[in-house]
Amino acid sequence: MGDVVDTAVGSKRKTGVRTAGRPPKTSREEIIARAIDILEREPAAGISINRIARELKIAPMAIYNYFVNRDELLQAVTEQMMKGLVIDADQSLPWQSKVSNWANAMHTHFRRYPHLIYLLTWEGHASTAWLRQAGIIIEALTSAGLRGRELARATLWVWSSIMGAIHAELTERESPRTLGEDDLARMDEHLRENVREILQYAKDETHYDDLFQYNLERVIAALTDLVAQH
Repeated sequence: MGDVVDTAVGSKRKTGVRTAGRPPKTSREEIIARAIDILEREPAAGISINRIARELKIAPMAIYNYFVNRDELLQAVTEQMMKGLVIDADQSLPWQSKVSNWANAMHTHFRRYPHLIYLLTWEGHASTAWLRQAGIIIEALTSAGLRGRELARATLWVWSSIMGAIHAELTERESPRTLGEDDLARMDEHLRENVREILQYAKDETHYDDLFQYNLERVIAALTDLVAQH
């Protein structure tokens, strides 16, 4: 006796003798909170309906009383996790400041919630909560004079450059780059000294902020050149 497979209509969740007491209850908010908790503990685990149900001690199908499907759940989770992200996008600011403010706010927020990086896209879907905030870049580049294909290309480049830099940093923080002396010894002297210098730079905790700002400055400089051509 135990669980039975759900049928299309009128299926029962359990067979056999039911234990005394009321069945476990949950809520939309509790499901979202548990999904986030799982991601915080195991960032690369993803969101599994079965895993959430198991931890909440409810039947997996019970979750569908609150969410139409897994995609709706993922959208709700990213919506919750994007709360608290504040970006100064005052319309009176120069477009360069809007891009800079957006990038720095994303950098700060994703360092605070590194597991969120795994939920930006999934199986042909994208987080609408993130896209709403990412729309600031579209507005900034539009105010700079870009239109059509050039606007689309520049927007995608900024998104991929900044979010790619953030993802790379989060990955390195989780698994810092190392190189043994044996590996260094196999390099020619000139390369070995340069690699040593890079590794020394990377050991400094401040290099994360320094490298991100360096990348952001290069992005804005390239955009400035592009805008000047138009």
